[in-house]
Amino acid sequence: PLIMFGAASAEDRKKWKVGSALMIYSRSEDYWYNGKLIQVVGEGKKEWLIIQYDNGKKQKKIKRNSKDLNIDYFDGEYSDSKESNDDLTDPYGDPSSTDSSSDSDSDSDDNDDIGNSSSSTSSSSSSNAGAGAGAGYGGYSNPYGTYQPPPTYIGTLLSPFLNYYYLLSQWFVFICCMLSVISPTFYYRALYGTILMYIVNTLQQNGKPQWNMYYAQRVMQDESVMIAIYAMIFLMGNPVFVFLSPIILRSFWMGTYLLSQLLQTKIPSLHSKVRPLFQKVLTRGGWFNQRIAILEVSIGIFLIFACFFMSKTVILTFIYWQIMHARYMMSRMIQYAFTVIHTKIQGILSKIPFLLNLYLKLAGYLWNMVDPQKIQQQMQSGQGAAGGISKYCQIM
Repeated sequence: PLIMFGAASAEDRKKWKVGSALMIYSRSEDYWYNGKLIQVVGEGKKEWLIIQYDNGKKQKKIKRNSKDLNIDYFDGEYSDSKESNDDLTDPYGDPSSTDSSSDSDSDSDDNDDIGNSSSSTSSSSSSNAGAGAGAGYGGYSNPYGTYQPPPTYIGTLLSPFLNYYYLLSQWFVFICCMLSVISPTFYYRALYGTILMYIVNTLQQNGKPQWNMYYAQRVMQDESVMIAIYAMIFLMGNPVFVFLSPIILRSFWMGTYLLSQLLQTKIPSLHSKVRPLFQKVLTRGGWFNQRIAILEVSIGIFLIFACFFMSKTVILTFIYWQIMHARYMMSRMIQYAFTVIHTKIQGILSKIPFLLNLYLKLAGYLWNMVDPQKIQQQMQSGQGAAGGISKYCQIM
């Protein structure tokens, strides 16, 4: 899940007991709730934790090592509730659908939603089963999501303070993005701040670098890596404000979330006054996710045309579309963004049949590069992963 918390260590998880204050992630709502461990069922591999959250309205049965559970680093009071979900879109299922009834997360390996605390079952737990594989704003299907890095002394020492660093970094990046219209210096500071912040988070989530394929595969499916790579790409180009737009939205939402958690714990009187303002942002996580993905795809299209009138853009565009090719195959939200933009382009070109036919041929050619069935056929035909995918190494 896209949240600036490092994964709780194995040592931390062993200490969790009835009454422990935890953070629990709702995939269907793309939101971290304050929760409380109310019951431990079974032992060993058959052990399950029962977490109560959303002001006691919901419960979830979940594994102790699930990535959807974390330490409440701010040790927030157990009173976090989303007052309205009307504007919150599920980034993992149908992008046009909303869910405001109960948490419909589903992950057969990690958790089992048991609905509202007054009911023993959830009416929607099966309807979103396919969505449970996603994590983060992009809905990455990451088989390494439950990995817990070996605890280190320095990691254990710094973990309680990292969220404060993330809070300051998110607002630093946001302010630098705003000031970039005044001076290019702030443009590059925003990019460097983003890179540093998400590299730190990547190391926190995956442990120290290792020279093996397993570590490389796990890291390359980490959402934090993709965000850092995005910022790195634009260090090569001209300082254009529009390139920062996805970073602005992401930093604003994350900064607001972390600030809300901090005030809730440290200055509850102030938090109660500003909570309605925070909720206007925090209950629109799905909206932010969608706009970030649409902006990233739109920027890629802009770069294609920018090659004809902007310097230092050709190589940048080539690299950017290589990354978007990989992200399309991993991220449901990026797939959704392509669908939205594809529909809009068809509508614009509908009055010009020649251009529409040309565009549809191009779109069909590009789809063949990322069609899962065709890629699977290539791999099964004997070419293997390297041979099959290398044939489709370009999206533009």
